[in-house]
Amino acid sequence: MTGRSPAAAVPTRWGRLSNCVKTAANASAEAFRRRIGRQLNFGETLNELRRFIFYAHRGQILHRRHEDQTMQAHCHTLVVNACILSTTWYLHDAVDADRGNLVVR
Repeated sequence: MTGRSPAAAVPTRWGRLSNCVKTAANASAEAFRRRIGRQLNFGETLNELRRFIFYAHRGQILHRRHEDQTMQAHCHTLVVNACILSTTWYLHDAVDADRGNLVVR
């Protein structure tokens, strides 16, 4: 037994129930569904990029020690972030060139 009376658990259960009702109401809203869809698409695209970059040894981490595994994961994240940054700069320059105010870096 947790030591709490059944009456003390009622506000906690009511809070959970009201959260479920809010979530169900939000799920039916079109804007909410679109926002969730964009977030899912972004996550899927990011994972696809990570799989593309991490192709050696079929994406397996071969190190035995935890520190080495962590280092490999950090290096992988660094390379992915560098790819995203370079693509962002490229798109920024492309938009500037399209607008006619290209600044050479």
